[in-house]
Amino acid sequence: MIERIFAPAAMKIAAGLQLLSLAAIAFLWLANAGEAHRADKWQANARAEAAAHRLSIAEVERVRADQQAKDIEHVRQVEQAQVRISEEVSNEYQHALADLRRRYDSVRLQFGTSAIDQGDRRGSDLPNVSKAASGSYETAPLGDNVFNCEANTIQLQSLIDWVNNQIDLPQ
Repeated sequence: MIERIFAPAAMKIAAGLQLLSLAAIAFLWLANAGEAHRADKWQANARAEAAAHRLSIAEVERVRADQQAKDIEHVRQVEQAQVRISEEVSNEYQHALADLRRRYDSVRLQFGTSAIDQGDRRGSDLPNVSKAASGSYETAPLGDNVFNCEANTIQLQSLIDWVNNQIDLPQ
């Protein structure tokens, strides 16, 4: 009798467990299908990211090569400008120095050599010492000193111009 009382309940419980097991199997099957879909999605994302990374690397290499070519061209242009500046300053210096020599020679021809230009050329009272070695700095011809001072001034001004022009170049 107990069996009769409990048999329908046991059958209901067994049917419920079967139904619950079937629902669990269906859920696990669907979850597994979702996981497979998710794994496919992750793999597709990974492939897309790898392709994008390869494109990024190629783009970086292209930009680096372009920049290197631009840098080489810039260096070439700066070097050309430096050479041009050096030639221009050198030519200006040579012209200014030639003009100074012309003026100096003109004055020397016009006025000749004066006593002040000759300096003290008496020679030495010391034996075996030449006239040139016995003279002091003050005995050098005044005109030569003026010429040398002007020539040095032109040279230094040319050097200053050259340095300023080199500094003004874009680096």
